[in-house]
Amino acid sequence: MTRRFAVKKALGLERNIVAVSVAMFLLALGENLWKRFLPKYLEALGAAIGFFGTCQDFLDGIYQYPGGWISDRYGRQRALLLFVALATNGYALYCVAPVWPLIFLGVVFVMAWASMAI
Repeated sequence: MTRRFAVKKALGLERNIVAVSVAMFLLALGENLWKRFLPKYLEALGAAIGFFGTCQDFLDGIYQYPGGWISDRYGRQRALLLFVALATNGYALYCVAPVWPLIFLGVVFVMAWASMAI
């Protein structure tokens, strides 16, 4: 057995696991890069920053149940793809939102990833 194969086997580095790990890393990196600037963005748009945090916490609690149901019903891979697609739509809304209500609509999609993917 070659050394490369032994390391690959010991770490469990299958192709699909590496692909998902890289995707999760990039998504988390991108999410944490913009998080610190969102309150200033909301302030510039005239929104209530505290209400935004409340919405995030509320959706985080509510989305756990449908996330588990979707994962059980359709499988973890399909559910993960659905949650990533929803989050991508939310991030796109963040980018193009000219008014603050669209930011709050975006948080509905973004929190799908944050809560349901667990």
